[in-house]
Amino acid sequence: MLHHTVDSFNCVTLSLESFMGTDDQLLTELVAIIEVSRVKNRKLIWITLQDALTRLIPMCLEHGFTFHSCRGSATRLVLKLRNDAYVPFSPTHTVGVGGFVLLNGQLLCVQGHGASSSPKLPGGTVDLGEKIADAVLREVYEETGISCEFTSV
Repeated sequence: MLHHTVDSFNCVTLSLESFMGTDDQLLTELVAIIEVSRVKNRKLIWITLQDALTRLIPMCLEHGFTFHSCRGSATRLVLKLRNDAYVPFSPTHTVGVGGFVLLNGQLLCVQGHGASSSPKLPGGTVDLGEKIADAVLREVYEETGISCEFTSV
């Protein structure tokens, strides 16, 4: 059967990275996963298809999957197994960070964009998958050329 995991929300995530069979074998296993998931009263099935596997999109759509999101070279589809299942929407927000850099009692600030803007902490947005601490250090370095050490949020 296809490699899959069940999360704490009772949802299934399929993993196709290591699947080595034919498309017909995949279809057989996909149908089996759907049926087993229904019997076990799972809520959703998630599948992410990298560019090399997008030929499988029609097969997934024929079995009730719908498009959820696309990012970079991946398309994410979801199958709602129960009417009351909640499908979270795609991210609509970004996380911003600012570095409070203090050395010998002096606070590091940068000039904001535009002539009339006031000084601000160096900062910016966190990249997808990036840790907050790494984002702060990166943003401080990008805006000031200064390497520093992360202490706490």
